[in-house]
Amino acid sequence: LSTFDRDIALRHQAAGFRFDELSIPVTTLNDVLQKSGKVDGGFSFINVDVEGFEKNVLTGLDFKKYPPTVVMIEATAPLTEDPTHQNWESILYGAGYVFALDDGLNRYYLHPSQLGLLQRFIEVNYCVGRDKIAKRVKLDGFMPLPAP
Repeated sequence: LSTFDRDIALRHQAAGFRFDELSIPVTTLNDVLQKSGKVDGGFSFINVDVEGFEKNVLTGLDFKKYPPTVVMIEATAPLTEDPTHQNWESILYGAGYVFALDDGLNRYYLHPSQLGLLQRFIEVNYCVGRDKIAKRVKLDGFMPLPAP
């Protein structure tokens, strides 16, 4: 487990996990993309899975300069099914993104120029739902359903 959020680390510690505090340099996605020289304009897909640091990551990306087509973000508090999207979703909506799918763990958003892909997300949602039912997993989460 890892996190940049001290409160999350302390919750993990209270649950019996040991942790070491490390100093790690951080930067913004804008800096990474600019220094790479490989992204001129947008890119297809980004997965943001940063254990409670989602808002910080999103505020470090210029969505006008580097617009991803699809944004996938882990949207639950670490080791729980507690939703966290309310903490950062307004950043995506402010950049014009459209909500496309919640798979119980992650939320997916589409760039407004790609609304034709929404049909695909409806199909994926159907497949994810059928798979969860077959595996006895809650449709709105990722934990098993209680025994019947």
